[in-house]
This record gives sequence, C-alpha cells and structure tokens, in this order.
Amino acid sequence: MRRELGRALPLDTLREAIAAGFSSRHGVRLVADTPTPDELSAAAGLVTSRYAAHGWLHETNAAPDGTGSAAFRSPEGMVRVFVAAQGRLIKSVLFTGDFSVLPAGLRQLEAALRWQRLDSAVLTPVARGIAERVRDDLGWTRESDVVDAVLAAGARAVEREQAAPHRPSGSCYFPDRGDGPHLAGAAGTTSSRSVE
Repeated sequence: MRRELGRALPLDTLREAIAAGFSSRHGVRLVADTPTPDELSAAAGLVTSRYAAHGWLHETNAAPDGTGSAAFRSPEGMVRVFVAAQGRLIKSVLFTGDFSVLPAGLRQLEAALRWQRLDSAVLTPVARGIAERVRDDLGWTRESDVVDAVLAAGARAVEREQAAPHRPSGSCYFPDRGDGPHLAGAAGTTSSRSVE
C-alpha cells in the first residue's frame, strides 16, 4: 500500500477500507464481534491442518499454471494477448502486437488484470475505467474486443494449454522449446502444447 499510495497508511484505516469494500461488494452489513469458542477451535484446526502445513507454506503441491492466447484488431494493427491463469484467476497478462511501444491503455490493463477472475462482469469495468482515464493511446477501439480476447486466452489457459509464440531463440516470457506446434499468424487462431 505504501508503494502505491506514496505514503504509509494506518492499519486501522486499511482494515476499515477492506471491511467497507467487502460489505459493499457482498451487500452485507458487518458487525464487530468476538469469535465464539467453536469459531476459535475451527480456526486453530485450519492453522494446523492447512496454513502451517509444509505443502501450503512452500507450495510443493501447487497445480501448474495454464497459459493461453488470443488476438484482436486494434487501431495499431493486430494485438495478441497471453494469459497465465491458475484456475479461473488471472496471474499475468502480456500484450504484444504491431506497435513499437505498448499503448498506455494496454500497459495499464496488464497491471490491472493481475489476480482478477476470468469473468466478463469483472473485466469489463476494469477496461472501461482505463478507457475513461486514458482516452487516447488505449490500444483497442471497443472494450468488448480486448475483454473478449482476454477471456478467450483465459479459457485456453484454464484448459491447461501452453501458449508460446515461435521465436527461434526464445524469449524470457515464452522460451521456444522446439517440441510442438506454435501460434499461427492469423487473427484469433492458436495452436498449443498441453502442459502435463
């Protein structure tokens, strides 16, 4: 929070903001209370069985991420989006395309989509908010184009496909392992490798 706001935030203020957001998002009224003995016992059981477990702390049993890609046309030309997802949760988004400098809107969208659910009702307001702030240099014409492409790439990621553009020397994002088909150049088409 300090990095994003440029100043320290009192812990009580942060707690109140989280509670207000939770209350607003879920349409409930939160009431301060003390946990019951049964709730305390259940919490202690979760610590012992899950949160203090070696596998939880060291992610030794984490499921592999999936990656997928899709494309859309922008004012600058073709844009390809790569999504890495853990289940229905976006871990990262990378936009590439026919531009020498990534448009400001796409750059902001990459950051804003981290840890969001792959859901049109979640992604559309994020894209709309960026469009309202950036206006020029978005990297897309219609928000549905960019949202649909992210959702399509995310759906492929959920299927545990592995997207990797063909680059003879590889790259830090998608090293070319040379063991299967690669992305086709046509809009909206992909070929992929399965992650085992």
